[in-house]
Amino acid sequence: MGISTSGFLSEEEALRLLTVGPLYYQTVIKTERAAVRLRWTSSTILSAAEIRAYREDVIREEEECQTKIADILSEQ
Repeated sequence: MGISTSGFLSEEEALRLLTVGPLYYQTVIKTERAAVRLRWTSSTILSAAEIRAYREDVIREEEECQTKIADILSEQ
């Protein structure tokens, strides 16, 4: 059961929580028609140092996100 359908949070409160945190873009390709329109444009090879830096950023962003969620939930 989901957090909003369980009655723990209202729909508005659940939507507010969805806006907390870093903006990562996710795309879902649901049809073959959409998939065949994809085109590879480029790639980048990251150094070990760049990967470590990105991981540190993600850890920091996740911690900030969890803190914000805890703050919102404590307002309930």
